[in-house]
Amino acid sequence: MRVASLAVVLFVGTVAFAQDPAKLAEGLADADPGARERAALALKALGKQAAPATAALLKASEDRAFKVRVAATQALGALGAPPTPAVLARLSELLGDKSAQVQAAAAGCVLELGVSAQLLARVRPLLGHKQWGVRAGGIQCLASAGAAAKDDLPSLDELAAKDPSPSARAEAKKAAAKIRQDLAQLAAAAAETK
Repeated sequence: MRVASLAVVLFVGTVAFAQDPAKLAEGLADADPGARERAALALKALGKQAAPATAALLKASEDRAFKVRVAATQALGALGAPPTPAVLARLSELLGDKSAQVQAAAAGCVLELGVSAQLLARVRPLLGHKQWGVRAGGIQCLASAGAAAKDDLPSLDELAAKDPSPSARAEAKKAAAKIRQDLAQLAAAAAETK
């Protein structure tokens, strides 16, 4: 009975720790990269409640271990919209990270938060990335930008026709169709107001 009580106390203590953004932010500075990654993933799970840990997440997004950078980037996205100027600036940098996994996480984050004009220019180079997952992230970001990505239609059309990946071709075709649909809706709304 005593062992069971101890297990319950330890579990409850772990749950309480896992819900405290300040404690989790401390974990982002742990010497063990696995512990830093777990802390970032726990902050991601907290979503907007992790906002007090934003500064620590921004620092963790510069970690030497790419898995920590990925988890910290995902946690930044989970903070929700609107992103702070510091988060936007860091996401812009992360879209050009040396790790494809970090670039894909940053694209997912941009998709989650909404594509701003500042980030749209940083998303475009992802369309030419050698890894399909990164290209897909860029394609999806442009689709979510809608009419704002109208200048990217030629690139999307080219991907839809020539990309070596059937999945990329389908995703690009779908994104181009969405952007054209958004443009048509804007044109129709403008015509109604005349």
